[in-house]
Amino acid sequence: MSKLSVKFLFAVLALLIPSLSLFGVIAANQARQSLEAELGLRLEAVASTISADLSASRDAGRLARMQIDSNAVRSRMREWLLLLQSATDVERIRILNLAQKGLVDTDEVEPFSTYFDLETDRTEIENVFASAEPASSVLFYNEIGAPFKRGFAPIFFEEELIAIVAVEASAANLTILKAQQRQLFASGLMIILLFAFATIFVSKRIVRPITRLSKAASRIAEGNLNDPLVAKGNDEIAELAHNFELMRQALVAREEEMQLMLGGIAHEIRNPLAGMELFLGILEEDLISINASETASYAGRVRRELDYLKHVVNTFLTFARQPALEQHLFPAIMLFNDAISSTKALALEKSITIETEILPSSLQCSGDFSAIRGVLQNLIQNAIQASENGGIVSVQIKEEIQNKTKTRILSITDFGSGMSKETLSQIFRPFFTTREKGTGLGLPLANKLITKHKGSLSVTSELEKGSTFVITLPFDPNLPPIEQKEISSANIGSGMIGFGESDKNDDYDGEMIG
Repeated sequence: MSKLSVKFLFAVLALLIPSLSLFGVIAANQARQSLEAELGLRLEAVASTISADLSASRDAGRLARMQIDSNAVRSRMREWLLLLQSATDVERIRILNLAQKGLVDTDEVEPFSTYFDLETDRTEIENVFASAEPASSVLFYNEIGAPFKRGFAPIFFEEELIAIVAVEASAANLTILKAQQRQLFASGLMIILLFAFATIFVSKRIVRPITRLSKAASRIAEGNLNDPLVAKGNDEIAELAHNFELMRQALVAREEEMQLMLGGIAHEIRNPLAGMELFLGILEEDLISINASETASYAGRVRRELDYLKHVVNTFLTFARQPALEQHLFPAIMLFNDAISSTKALALEKSITIETEILPSSLQCSGDFSAIRGVLQNLIQNAIQASENGGIVSVQIKEEIQNKTKTRILSITDFGSGMSKETLSQIFRPFFTTREKGTGLGLPLANKLITKHKGSLSVTSELEKGSTFVITLPFDPNLPPIEQKEISSANIGSGMIGFGESDKNDDYDGEMIG
C-alpha cells in the first residue's frame, strides 16, 4: 500500500474511531439512564399501590400500633406482600416505621431489626419522610454483583405518615443493555473495517493515476521521453496527466530541435576541419621535403589542436544524443581489459600502477558494454590524472544484494589531491570543469549513461587524500551474451597491472572527462 493510501486511511480512521466511540458512549449512557428511570418509576408505582391499599385499610392502624409480639398481624400481612411480590415480579417488599425498623418483610428477618443495607438510601428515605412523596434509589449492586434498585412510598394512618414501603427489584434490563453494548461495539468495529476497506479501495483509485504520473516524471528525469502518458477520466488528475503529456511532447520536440541544431553545427564544423587536416597534411609533406623540421613541428601542434576540436565536437554530440542501449551479458574481466588497456599510455607517462580486483573472478555483468566501458575508462583516466607520479589507482568490481536484487558495484579509487566540497557539489553539472581545456561534459555524460541503466554514480573525496567513484549497476541474467571477443592475456582477475618499457610506444586513444 502506498504512503498516500496509508495517509488517507489514517485520516479516515482518526475521524471515524473517535466519532463512533463518542456516539457509543453517549448512546450507552442514555440507554442506561432511560432504563434506570423506567425501573425507578415502576418500583415507585408498585410501592405507591401498596401504600395506597394499606393507607385505605384497617391495616394502617395495625401498622401504627404494631409491637414486636404482633406475630399474627405480621404473618397475615407478610403473606399478602408475598402475593404482591409474585404478582409484580419484584425481589423484595418490606415496611419500615419512622425509626427505620423493620415491621413486615417478605424475607425471613427478625421483627424490628435494623436494615443496615438501607444506609445507602438514607437520603431518599429522608426525602420521603419530609415530602410524603414516592421516591427511588440510585442503582446499586448486591453481594454477587447483580444490579438492583429500590422504590419507596409513604403509608398514612388518619392522614399521618406512619411508615414507608420499600420495593426492591433486579435491574435485569441492564444486563440486556450490556449485551446490546457488546453488539454495538461489534457493529462499530465492523463499520470501522468497512470504512477502512472502502478508504483503501478509493485511495487506490486516486493514488494509481498519481503513481503513474510519478513514474512518468521519473522516466522523463532519466531522459526517457519516448513513452506517452495516457490521461484517463475527466477529473483534476486526468487534467494534470494531460498537461504532463503536453510537457513531454514539448520536451521531445525541443530535444529533436537541439539534436538537429547540434548535428548541423557539427556538420558545419567538421567540413572545414576535414579541409584543414587535408591541407595541413600537404603542408607537413612540403615542409619535410625542404627539411624545414622546426616549421613542421608547428604544423604538428596545429594538428593536435585540430584533434582537440574534433574531440569537443564529438563530446557535444554524444551528450546531446539519446542512443538506445544495446544490453548484453559480458564478463567483468572483458570490461576491465578493454577499459584499462586504453589508459596504458597515460598510466605509463606518470608511472601509475593500477591495482585490480574482480570478486569473484568469473563475475558476469549486464548492460551496454560500450557505454559502461567508456564510463569506466574515463573514470580511470581521471583517477590517473589526479594521482601523483608513481601513485596507485585501485579498480574493483564485486557483486552485492541490494533490496533482494543482484547488483554490480564498481569502484575506482585514487590517492591524489582530492576535491573540495564546492567542487564535489558541481562535478555532475554540465559544462563545469576545473581543467583548462575541459569540456565539462565527461562526468555528466557518465552519470547520464549510468542513470539510463537504472544505476547510480556517486563520489566521495577528501582534499589531499584522494577520491573514490562508485558505480552501482543492476544485473539482469536473462540478457543475451555479448559476442565473444579476444580477452587480453594480462592477469587482471585479481592483482596488479603495471606498464613497462614495452608499452611506451602504444598509442593513447582514450577520451578525457573534462
